[in-house]
Amino acid sequence: MPQIQLAFQYTFGIRIRFDMNLPGITVNRGLGPDLTEINKNHRTHFHLIGVSLWHKKQEKYLPIKFTYYQDGLDAIFVEDPANFHRNYDLENIQIGDLQIEDLGFENPDEEVVRKALKSLPEEKLKMLELSDCMEIELDGKLFYTILNMEDGNYIAANKRGSIFRLHHDREEMVKKIADKPIDFFEIYKGDKEDLDDIMEA
Repeated sequence: MPQIQLAFQYTFGIRIRFDMNLPGITVNRGLGPDLTEINKNHRTHFHLIGVSLWHKKQEKYLPIKFTYYQDGLDAIFVEDPANFHRNYDLENIQIGDLQIEDLGFENPDEEVVRKALKSLPEEKLKMLELSDCMEIELDGKLFYTILNMEDGNYIAANKRGSIFRLHHDREEMVKKIADKPIDFFEIYKGDKEDLDDIMEA
């Protein structure tokens, strides 16, 4: 099914995506260097229920379900998401009995990157930050973070397992540093300072 996609850039991107396969709106965020470290401390994933919006055509309040990932808004579940702004009066909100449903969450981006890096031995995988993996889209290409450089920049892999440095403050934001996953460990021995020269290149 096709997707309607509106893109707004901030650091590595804020993307609002109306996914025709899902009854809602997903919100993908890229974090600036001042927020990345803070976000690592937020591990709560939940549905928020109890908020209703006025539907203009049906002339009544309809419940809206929100999904939060790492304590940040990740999805809004509504019918006909592409016309959300036309169908609902966003200034007419009704808050009822708020309920939180905890989510047992598995990071789908981690599953993608583990598949891309399946040739690596377990001791190498443990040197990476795969549980914090997130998908980043740059120039129409998808990357999956494997190391957070703590300054808004990342080391990432693509689905083929090639490794890249992503630097938001360089003219060449994406630069390949290894064709094969194992080649990356000729540079990286477990200390992020090993990568300083590569990040600045």
